[in-house]
Amino acid sequence: MVTGGAGDLGRPIVAALREAGLEVGVLDLEGGEGPHAIACDVTDPDAVEAGVARLGDELGELGAVVCAAGIQSEHELAELSLEEFRRVLDASLTGAFLTAKAAVPRMAAGGAIVVLSSGLGTRGMARGAHYAAAKAGLVGLTKSLALELGPRRIRANAVAPGPIRSRMVDGMDPAGIASRGGGAIPLGRLGEPEDVVGPVLFLLSSASAFITGAVLHVNGGMLMP
Repeated sequence: MVTGGAGDLGRPIVAALREAGLEVGVLDLEGGEGPHAIACDVTDPDAVEAGVARLGDELGELGAVVCAAGIQSEHELAELSLEEFRRVLDASLTGAFLTAKAAVPRMAAGGAIVVLSSGLGTRGMARGAHYAAAKAGLVGLTKSLALELGPRRIRANAVAPGPIRSRMVDGMDPAGIASRGGGAIPLGRLGEPEDVVGPVLFLLSSASAFITGAVLHVNGGMLMP
C-alpha cells in the first residue's frame, strides 16, 4: 500500500512495485491510476481506516506500506499561520501516523514500512519551519515504530530525499536549491523521482531484512549527516 501514490514520488514507486509483480493499493487525495486506487484524505482518520479496510478486503494481508503523502509551502515565520502549520504537519506527519495505526493490525509478520521524510528534517529550512518540523517528526515516528513493531518482525525505515525534480521545484534554479541545503550537490545534478525508487524498494525487500529504524539520505551528497 502506498499513500500519496499519485504524487511525483509516489507514482514511480507504485509503478516499480507493480513491475515487480506485486499487487499495490493506493491511497491518495486524487485517487490514482490502475486497480486498487482509492481517493482518500490521509488526514481524515475515518477515511484512512475505511480505505485501508477496503484494501485489506481486496488484497488480503498487507506485506508493505509506503507513506509518501505530503505537501509543502514556504512562509517566513512571521507570516506562517497556525492553520498552515497544522495543514502541512497533518498531510505528512498525522497522515503517516493514521496510516500506520490503520495498517499495522493488517500487516503480516516480516512486513516493512517505509516513510518518506526529507533531508530538511535534519538540517531545517528557512521559510519552512512547518515543513522541516513535519519531516523531522516523521523520523521520530519511524524510529518509534521500529522499536514497537520489531518483536512482530515488522521493520520501519525512512528515506530522506534531497532536492528531487518535481512539480514543486520545476523552474527553480538548481544552484539556488542546492544553496538552501548548505552547499553544492557533489554529484552535480538534481535528483530524479526514480532516484528515490531504488532505496525504497531496497528497504521493502529481504535484502534489508536486518535494517530497521534507519534513515537513508538520498541527496547526491549535499547533506551527509
